[in-house]
Order: sequence, then structure tokens, then C-alpha cells
Amino acid sequence: MRESLRHWGTVLFAVSLGAAVLTGCGSDGPDTVEATFTMPRTYEQLDLASPEATVDEFISAFVRRDYVTAALILHPDTQRTMAAAIAAGDLSGLVTSGLEAAVVARIAVEQGGDHVLEAGRVFEIAMEEAMANGGFHVDLASGADGLTLRSSDQFTAVVDGILATNGNDVVFELAPTTDGRWRIRSVRLANGLPSQIPFSGTPSVMAPERRIESTDV
Repeated sequence: MRESLRHWGTVLFAVSLGAAVLTGCGSDGPDTVEATFTMPRTYEQLDLASPEATVDEFISAFVRRDYVTAALILHPDTQRTMAAAIAAGDLSGLVTSGLEAAVVARIAVEQGGDHVLEAGRVFEIAMEEAMANGGFHVDLASGADGLTLRSSDQFTAVVDGILATNGNDVVFELAPTTDGRWRIRSVRLANGLPSQIPFSGTPSVMAPERRIESTDV
């Protein structure tokens, strides 16, 4: 028995050593892996120290489909306005009109099920449906280019960008919170309205439908 254990210990050591050598070799080592994968983070770990950093965090959340984090980056005023609209059955600030029925259907399935449907969860459902069926007002799923701080003072900031998906201009309006961090008040296209929360505008080129693979974990 002892000899058998010693044999397997030797095999496991050899396998581990081989894995360590492979991991450290070439340009595809650990640094490459770490640079292409962003671990989920808590709200306290998000970089919201400046308008530019906040917009970058918001876009990054969409690119990795982390809509819970994206919802946390929305300004408290926006969260309250969004929650009130959802309670009133108004999803126009989340997705385009053609997708509202699909989001309502998803909500109906989950009501009384495994989730408490507070505003953050509804936001997540809406963004998942938009990702799959092309219903974003503002499609951040592929990122944005040319981010530029247009204006900023102690009360508000505006950051301009260009959507990588369809080339539409996008405007991020932000405001600081009592903890000194910047949060997203609204995101709109050129034809959008600041009063529509959190997203507004109709893209001249609609976002594409994307094939989404679901995975049970």
C-alpha cells in the first residue's frame, strides 16, 4: 500500500512539474492569461475615482457581460428612477420598444421563482435579452473608442465616445456621490434625451443579434 502511494505521489509530482514548466514557457504564459481575463470584483474594488475611469469600468462590465456590476455603477438617482419606472411597468429606458415584450416574458417566468425581481435583476434580464436579440438603445457589448472627457466640474461630467459595434456617437453623463466616486447618470446616443434613464436614443444602425450560449454552473 505504501509503495502504491509512493508511486502515485511520484506521478502527481511529475505531472505538476510538467504543468508548471508549460505554464512558464513562451509568450502564452500566465501574464497573457491574466491580461485577457478580468476577475469579478466587488463595488469597493471598482475604479470610480474619475469620470474616465468610471466609464471604462462601465464599458468593461458590458464587454464581459457582467450586468450586475454595470448596475452598481449607475448613479443612485438613476437607480431610483429606473426602479420606479420598472415598478410602473415602463421598460423604455432599458431596451428598445421591440424587445420590451421579450423582457416582460422573462420577468413573468421568474416571478415567484428563484429570484427576487428587484431593479438590479430586471436590469440584468433586460441587458441579457438585448445582448441576444439586438435590443440595446446603446450597444456597449463590443466596447467604445475615442473616449474623451468633454467637460467636468464638482457636480457633473460628460464623456464622449464612439460605439465599436456600429460607429454611433455616445454620450455618458456622470455625477459624483457622497463618497467622492463618479457614477453613471445616463448614457445616450445623439438623438437621445437626458431625461430618459438610464439609456436613450435610437441607433441609426441597429445592434446585431448575437448567439449566446447558456452554461449551467
